Amino acid sequence: MASTLTVDNIVGATTAGNVKLPAGSILQCKSGTINSRFQTSSTSFVDVTGFNVNITPKYSTSKILVQLSAVSSLSAVSRVSRFRVIRTISGGSAVHVGAGDADGTDGFSGTRTVYDSGADELHQVHWQGEDSPSTTTAISYKIMCCTNGGTMNVNDRNNGDMSQTSTITVWELSQ
Repeated sequence: MASTLTVDNIVGATTAGNVKLPAGSILQCKSGTINSRFQTSSTSFVDVTGFNVNITPKYSTSKILVQLSAVSSLSAVSRVSRFRVIRTISGGSAVHVGAGDADGTDGFSGTRTVYDSGADELHQVHWQGEDSPSTTTAISYKIMCCTNGGTMNVNDRNNGDMSQTSTITVWELSQ
């Protein structure tokens, strides 16, 4: 039995380069992972070394779905660890993805925050947000983190006995 592909929205001649996919279709997917342990005691956001992904959108109208899956722990009790996604277009200004108008000095909007009630607990952290970069130029998404006390660990517990992997994935979606 033969199958037939039917395309409803065609722009010009029918070739693969000019078929308009329905809104929300996945055009491409890229991911970046880190396997090594990263530690910081910074109370200001710092780059998690090597935790980034690059994508060059095919269309300036595309949306980018950003997904973060990370593992963290703290050496201190009753403290928080925070993750943030930052977008840079071709080396330009850094933009906090998912921030919005509510992103004040506390930094909770667009930030994934984990509260540790006990020291050295390992937490799985997930965050997802949509970005509208309006470009076909290369984009870099990176992960930053900070804590309000103690040492924050990414990919392991403070005592180093539970090595993990963290991932950032970006999906270009048609509009």
